[in-house]
Amino acid sequence: MQRLIKRLSEGKLLGYLTGAYSVLVTVLFLMPGTDVPGIIDIPYLDKWVHIGLFFALSFLWKLWLDRPSSNQSRSKVLLFFILLLYGMVIELIQHTMLPTRSADPWDIVANAVGILLGIWAATALGPKRGLKV
Repeated sequence: MQRLIKRLSEGKLLGYLTGAYSVLVTVLFLMPGTDVPGIIDIPYLDKWVHIGLFFALSFLWKLWLDRPSSNQSRSKVLLFFILLLYGMVIELIQHTMLPTRSADPWDIVANAVGILLGIWAATALGPKRGLKV
């Protein structure tokens, strides 16, 4: 797994993947509620989806920011707060501009959990493993 991550972070592919995934997540969160499929009825599935999406989002961003070609070391705390703010803005947009969507404070909590787990995983598996960032 670390070999794959190292290889990914050495080229431009990681940047494209991170950017494309960021756009995809934004589109998914801004889709009208009527377009969101309700495939499976699992309690709190919505929260697990938030955790998973933000896990991947923070994982990719952390890997991209810590890539070997980057001359700057990025703070995990700064990344956490930027992504948390992004999630809050999405919830605000859902509440104010999308009549078929609603804001839920527990979504923000689920986002925070996903962000923390993603940053932790990227730090543990990333190419600059063991370095203080």
